Amino acid sequence: MAKKIKQKYHPGDLFQFPVDDKYAYCQYTHSDPTPGGLNYGELVHILPGVFDAPVEELECHVSQESQFCTFVGIEDEVEWERFKYVGNYPIPKSRSKFPLFKSGTRGVDAKTITTWWLWDGETSCPIGKLKKEQYSLPYRVISNQICIVDQIKRGYRAEDDVAECSAGQPLSAEMKERFRDRIMKLAPYILDEE
Repeated sequence: MAKKIKQKYHPGDLFQFPVDDKYAYCQYTHSDPTPGGLNYGELVHILPGVFDAPVEELECHVSQESQFCTFVGIEDEVEWERFKYVGNYPIPKSRSKFPLFKSGTRGVDAKTITTWWLWDGETSCPIGKLKKEQYSLPYRVISNQICIVDQIKRGYRAEDDVAECSAGQPLSAEMKERFRDRIMKLAPYILDEE
């Protein structure tokens, strides 16, 4: 039996995927840059809108602000016929830089975030409580088309993570000292907080 050769995808690639009997789109912008660490896969930005028919003016659609972004395994999604490659388009400037992500350490109840973390693709550091302007940072998670469709149907925004889990608690002096170098890189204001 011949081995199936996997397609190599590139930043800028645009994919169409079904949302019930309609169409939605996402653009691949970055690979997980973590050297030798976890492989989060490819970062895709979910473009706004769900359409009755395939979009013909894809270049105009790609230039719109994304609804949210998440990591996925593109090769798997294409192989499972959940994503369909529809072309390669320039990545808008607003999506050209790798974003800063948030993630959280959950409390005993498994619902509340006790400590929020920031990650820039190379370094992660605890920050304890999120500032208001950090609520909209994307959540560091590996997703799939099924989860993405659910998020689209719910009108998901990155701020929803904070509303569902809490803004966290201030970082302890012990944690500040333990992660001082990382904090200095990503969130130096934390070291000044009491």
